[in-house]
Amino acid sequence: MSSLERPESAEWYALFEGRVEWDRVKQFGATLRDANMDTVLWAELRDLMERAAREGLPQGKGPDGKGFKWPMERCRDDLGHLKMDVGNDQHRIYFTAPSEQGFESFLLALLYGLKLADDPDWKTVQNGHIDAAHSYYQEWRNDRAAHRLGL
Repeated sequence: MSSLERPESAEWYALFEGRVEWDRVKQFGATLRDANMDTVLWAELRDLMERAAREGLPQGKGPDGKGFKWPMERCRDDLGHLKMDVGNDQHRIYFTAPSEQGFESFLLALLYGLKLADDPDWKTVQNGHIDAAHSYYQEWRNDRAAHRLGL
């Protein structure tokens, strides 16, 4: 499917065309476990990831409450998030598109985060998620560099 077939996904295709697979840092699974989410929510989030890789998502948020943001203003690295808003719950999957050799077709899931729309400290919560995702990405990159150097 192309941006011509799904014009609401044109920004996604401009940024991530050809990135059709997901990988994840080890901490991603830990953030999912820590969230203690039910299997229905996990299935919806997994579907969101698969939909993004398969057909893209709208920049911002579409009518179904799903979309993406890229890049995050707070972070120096290229990080973004997939979003799925359900009522007061704002589910985020923070991710990047690694430039490291061998990962050109991948999106890399870094962290699952939940913030509540009515939480007066939502910005602090979000900044914590972004900082943690950035840290996980840096660790992943350092591990890849060490591996290439045979360390």
